[in-house]
This record gives sequence, C-alpha cells and structure tokens, in this order.
Amino acid sequence: MKTWKCSYLGILLFCGSTLFIFPQATSQDQPEWYLLEKGRDAFRKGDFAETLTLLKRFQATHGEKPEAVFLTGQVYEAEGENRLAQKYYERALELSKQFYVLEDKYQVLYRLAHMYLAEKRYKEYESILLEILRDHPESRSERFEKFRNSLSKLVTTDGFNAALQLYRLRNDFATRANRELGIFYCRTRRSDKAILHLTLSQIGILSTLIEEVKFIDPGYQFKDLKELLTLAVSRPYLRGYLNESGGWEGFYFLASSLYLHGVMDQAKLIWDLTSQFAEGEMKARSQRQLQKPQPEPLIGF
Repeated sequence: MKTWKCSYLGILLFCGSTLFIFPQATSQDQPEWYLLEKGRDAFRKGDFAETLTLLKRFQATHGEKPEAVFLTGQVYEAEGENRLAQKYYERALELSKQFYVLEDKYQVLYRLAHMYLAEKRYKEYESILLEILRDHPESRSERFEKFRNSLSKLVTTDGFNAALQLYRLRNDFATRANRELGIFYCRTRRSDKAILHLTLSQIGILSTLIEEVKFIDPGYQFKDLKELLTLAVSRPYLRGYLNESGGWEGFYFLASSLYLHGVMDQAKLIWDLTSQFAEGEMKARSQRQLQKPQPEPLIGF
C-alpha cells in the first residue's frame, strides 16, 4: 500500500513548470539551454537589450530554434514593434515541430491571437483560436461532435450544474481557446456558440478542481456547483487556481450568453454564484447584472 499521495493539481503545476525550466538534456546540451534561460531571465527583468544580445549569441552557437525565435518576438512586442513581433511569431510556428515541448506552439498562437484582438483584427483572432481547437485529437471524432450538440441542449434546458454532473474534460491547451472563443461569440451576439465553448472551457477547469477536492476528501462526490465552489474558495491554492485559470471570467460570460439566449433563470443562477464566490471585476459585474441585466457591449467587425 502506498503511504502517500501527490496532489493532482500540484503535480499538474509542478510538471508544467519543470518541463519548461529543466529539459532533460545531456551535459553537452546544457550550455544551449543555459544561454536561453539567461535570455528569458533578462526578458522577465525588462532588460530587452541584454535579451537580444543573449539570443544573438544563442543563434550563432546553436542555430535557429523556435524557443529563441519566439522570445525574440516577445521582446519586439514588449517594445511596441508589433509587425516585427508577428514576423518572429510566424517564423516560430514554421519551426514548431522543433519545440522541445511541442505544446509550446500554442503559446505562440495565443500571443498572435491577442495581438490580432488588440488590433481589432477579429477574423484573424477567431481563426487562430479555431486552429488551436482543430489541433485537439477529440475535435476530429464524430463522437465529440454529437457530444457538443447534446451539451448545448443540456445546458440551456437543465443548466450547467446538470452538465457537470454528467461530463468530465481535460483542462489542456484547448481550454483557454474555448473560453476566449466563448467570450468573443458572446460579444458578437452568437449566443449558441458562446454557450457551447464556455461550457467546454468551464467543464475542463472544474474537472481538475473536482479531482483535487477528491484528493483532499477521497469520499467526495460532486453533487452541486455551489457546494464545490464553497469548498474551493475555503482553500487558498484552489481559490488561486480558479482565479488564474479564468474560471470566474468563464462563469460570468456563460451567464451573459445564457441571458442573451433567453435562458434568464440559468443566467441568474450563475451570476449569483459568481457574485458570491468570485473576486474583483467579475464579482462586481455579476452583482450589477443581477440588479439590471443587459447584453455585453457589442464587438463590431
């Protein structure tokens, strides 16, 4: 019998960071990664000139690597050179099969997407998020398409709580794309698509949360969303997970999408939970919506 168990969320966060910082490399590879890490450290400190100097040394010694190209793009974006940054991001994507951690490709795609959003290039923004979702293995299966159709109907008829009782999803690289697409569709008045993508995102986030609560209490069985959120906010690291994962933003816009779709009772339930348990802006906005509900400001093309 094992005498200890590791936290599911702790393992997820630890592995995500260690893969990025400590790649498994031979001793002769270490100078390559060391120089790149020095560049990242300089970037985090805001020393962009030093970052570019280190990246030039890196390329001269080790050739063109997507991690270094991506970091170069981040430097130019931070300096406001968006067009130049985009060129580096696009080049990093061309080299994406060489990423040490293959899923780092999605960091590049998300950076590009956010640049397009800031520039109000909405079609390109939507296109990149959809590209991320198309990369997900489940997206190409007929079974997943049927699941998506049934999920939307379930949420609009029986509510999000019923959907979470029936389904679990991985919180992976596609979760964020679903949330951002859902918010985008809510703000472009496409409530059916917004409900679908926000539900997918929220189930992914909360599936991880449920697994973590089960680690704390092996006998726990999910029954009610309010009970789950009460347990989560009572523990700082679970509350932090909900904040950092975009969970409250997802709930707020899911409620807004349900309101837009004409499902007012379900919208109020989620706004009420968000107003009780969330922090900051999403809490305040949910409270305002409960007092005087209205559609989100429209994004125009």
